[in-house]
Amino acid sequence: MQEILDRTKHPQQPGIGLAVVMPALALSAIAGPCDEDATPAPLPDASGVPESVAGLRVAYAGRLGGVPVSRAVERALARVVASLRDAGASVEPAEPAGFSCERTWETWGALVGMQGGYERSNFARRVGRLFAQRHVEPVAHLRRVLGPVTVEGYMRALTEQAAQATALERFLAGFDAWIVPVASVEPFPHHAPARRFGDFPVYDAPLRVDGAEVPYYVATQAYTTLFSVTEGPVVALPAGLTEDGLPVGFQLVGRRFDDRRLLAVARLIEPLLERPRLAV
Repeated sequence: MQEILDRTKHPQQPGIGLAVVMPALALSAIAGPCDEDATPAPLPDASGVPESVAGLRVAYAGRLGGVPVSRAVERALARVVASLRDAGASVEPAEPAGFSCERTWETWGALVGMQGGYERSNFARRVGRLFAQRHVEPVAHLRRVLGPVTVEGYMRALTEQAAQATALERFLAGFDAWIVPVASVEPFPHHAPARRFGDFPVYDAPLRVDGAEVPYYVATQAYTTLFSVTEGPVVALPAGLTEDGLPVGFQLVGRRFDDRRLLAVARLIEPLLERPRLAV
């Protein structure tokens, strides 16, 4: 950790941006068991990380589960891939065999609904689903949020979570990291929710992705909820700016419990990336 702090003090050295420094500092403080909570698994050290980008093997996917991304996002990710290849890294398009985005999204909804809404009666949940059905059905990760809370349903969701996490782990065993989009679209103007469901703001208006209408929650959440289910580490890094000057990022995905190793990989990659300079 002292090495991280020292390198950030000397900008003339190939140092680390705050996108990597802050998670590393936080991880040093919160990772592993402590006196207040002995249950977290201890994280291993970052071992086996290549000394340079040229030693990395990286997979990437421009889109997942049929969820579209804008041409601006595609171009930004393509620049990241090109920069890695120019630096000598092995980069290849790849997706995990046996990993179902659809089932993972539905599992996210089931777990969110049962872990975060168990105090609401199943009768109230059914009534809520009647009103929300047409809005949540097109969004895989929302379909089961308002489903009934049962022991069987919860155990099935945990079993599916384990199956999808295992499929992703097998895939990531062959790579140092996996690059995927953060969202379907670049930043868009804020707009007010159409209504509220309790304390939850509901956005019905779709977002346009190169002329096509995509449900709001698909465009903004589909790519991140996958890894909330599989519970592996993810580092979000800048991919540069669009032609309109809007910032675009990407997710760098690693194996479960390899948080420190993924941050070390991110430290190698980060100096190659475009550094957005936004007008204030």
